[in-house]
Amino acid sequence: MIESVKKYIENRIQLLKLELITVLANISANLINLLLISLFLVIICTMFSFSIAYFIGHYFDNTAIGFAAVGGIAIVVFLIYITFIKKNIENKVKDAIVKAALKAEKEKND
Repeated sequence: MIESVKKYIENRIQLLKLELITVLANISANLINLLLISLFLVIICTMFSFSIAYFIGHYFDNTAIGFAAVGGIAIVVFLIYITFIKKNIENKVKDAIVKAALKAEKEKND
């Protein structure tokens, strides 16, 4: 009887480890995917920023003004993000992580 209880506990621990690995694998895969998408978006935004800066610089016959204007716009966007959007995104990320964990739990039970 005691041997059966020990075996049951060992199996239960092994099952929990496998479930944790599954949840971590799903979260890691989503995180890597998000990081790659973010990297591409940063590259695209950088290229467009250079293009806009040179365009504005050409319009005013001064490249420095173009880059200063684009830098100023970036600072304004950053301040808007910090002031209004940051907390909302943090909450969405937390919710997504909890949903991923609950989804794995639901799949386990099905």
